[in-house]
Amino acid sequence: MTLTIVSDQKQYEELLKHSPDIINIKILCDNLSFKHFLDKNNVDYFLLEESLLRENWKDINTWCCDKALNWNVFFEEDTSL
Repeated sequence: MTLTIVSDQKQYEELLKHSPDIINIKILCDNLSFKHFLDKNNVDYFLLEESLLRENWKDINTWCCDKALNWNVFFEEDTSL
């Protein structure tokens, strides 16, 4: 499963362009005004409420950076991809 955060239509369109199998992607939306676009297009998403996450923001960013670093290391080690 892929997890992604989208904030606007441009990001969503880029996601579709690079990930045609959208059904396997868990979409998080961090922009309340973009919610209407997602609803109108019947996109399954989870709305992030920043106020609820604020106290855990450092831990969330650390986790995300660690996952991104591991992803980069994976591709650097396996040049057959």
